[in-house]
Amino acid sequence: MQTAILASDTAVAANLYAVLIADVVASSAQRSLRARLGATLASASHSHVRRKWIALPYSITAGDEFQTVTANFRALPQPTQLRVLAQAEARGVKSTGEALFLHAYPIVTASSVLQARLDDFRNQYGFARNMSFAFLTAAAAILVAHHLGYHPVRYRWALLSGLAGITLFYRYLKFHRLYAVEVFLGYLNSDPPAGEKSRK
Repeated sequence: MQTAILASDTAVAANLYAVLIADVVASSAQRSLRARLGATLASASHSHVRRKWIALPYSITAGDEFQTVTANFRALPQPTQLRVLAQAEARGVKSTGEALFLHAYPIVTASSVLQARLDDFRNQYGFARNMSFAFLTAAAAILVAHHLGYHPVRYRWALLSGLAGITLFYRYLKFHRLYAVEVFLGYLNSDPPAGEKSRK
């Protein structure tokens, strides 16, 4: 994520996409799976495209497999990227991407105000990440349990749990991006090195 937001090759960083592929466990034992899955994904596509979480509607590709392309993870505007790189150069750092993020982080978190803002974003993306994992794990567990006959839970709960997991995964990506953006913007507005101040 840090590399996508700020990289030396702005043309590449400004057009980063991710492909999400999912597969339904134990699908061979389910009747009319494709029809039910199609209806559920159509409803989710309408909501997720409207919120710009995905660039394309969900599509079923192999009976029990579906996929989509996530929305573009926008890089910082090029002028802002250049200002951040200039700030780094003034501090004697010529790295980009994650290396620059690791350089900027301790400088930004020296401010208690910025640290508090970062904590808010971290808490939100951490919650979304953990809940996404929990829902996706629950969906898989429901399908396996139903297939093995351990529990008579209907498949629709697995589908709903899976979609909740995917939705929360997008929220995780959103807040993780905002976290990285906040670090770079805080770094941009930080005081320049003492040597740089004396030359101005």
